[in-house]
Amino acid sequence: AGGTAIGLVAITSSMELIYSLYKRWNAATWEKISVLIFIVLAAITLIGIEFPHGELGGLVSGGAIPVLNILVAVKVALGSWAVILLFIRYRGLL
Repeated sequence: AGGTAIGLVAITSSMELIYSLYKRWNAATWEKISVLIFIVLAAITLIGIEFPHGELGGLVSGGAIPVLNILVAVKVALGSWAVILLFIRYRGLL
């Protein structure tokens, strides 16, 4: 969903605006940071150290899984943003 929204904004906005936002927010750096945090958190969980379990149906009852899902969503959205920017820059809007 994040990549689609960014793609639609990139299509309707100027390329310079989208590229300046990408650079100002350091999106490539945040994408790499989210991957590193994901790897570290997954390794810690695989070692056997877990988040405390909450009550069934509670917001934090999933342990590390919700955090890992959010990190994957950030990675996918920022990666989609980079791909869309490169595609528009080298191929133009179709």
